Amino acid sequence: MIKSINVKELLAEGLIEMARHKSIEKITVTDIVEVCGTTRRTFYNHFIDKYDLISWIYTSRVEMILACFNDSDSWKDCMIHTYQALLDNREFFENVLNQEGQNSFYQQFSAHTYQYMRDMILAEMKLNRLPEEIDYALTAHVFGQVNCAMKWLREGCIISPVQMATYNIANMPAPVRQYFL
Repeated sequence: MIKSINVKELLAEGLIEMARHKSIEKITVTDIVEVCGTTRRTFYNHFIDKYDLISWIYTSRVEMILACFNDSDSWKDCMIHTYQALLDNREFFENVLNQEGQNSFYQQFSAHTYQYMRDMILAEMKLNRLPEEIDYALTAHVFGQVNCAMKWLREGCIISPVQMATYNIANMPAPVRQYFL
């Protein structure tokens, strides 16, 4: 029996491997499909461009990591897993940190984190829209923590994922904290 290959994952692994040695800006779709042994048509059947692939890589990794919260792990454990995943793929994430504009890693990281946390709060509150105070606190927390994570990566991940998670939780605003601790 032939094992099914997840084409998106194959393309993601190809890009991640190449990003360890080459700038994202210099990697082309042709490079990605050549290293993966596939075609440009196959690539474009799944992604708009390489930045769409980068976005998918981040989103798919974070969704797997944050699924642990649904499995009754603590929020701190989920944050430790997130920082550890960033550390484990450090070369790739350091490379994509320099990307700016639409579909940038910063935008994707911020938007996905905000949406995930917002949805968790809304489910707990049984509302469709966050109250203004909580939305403001969540926005400030997400953008602060995303910037801290990016700074951590740029500076070589000097402190441990456990310490990063500890700081994340210690600096979570009270209106948000009650939904995660």
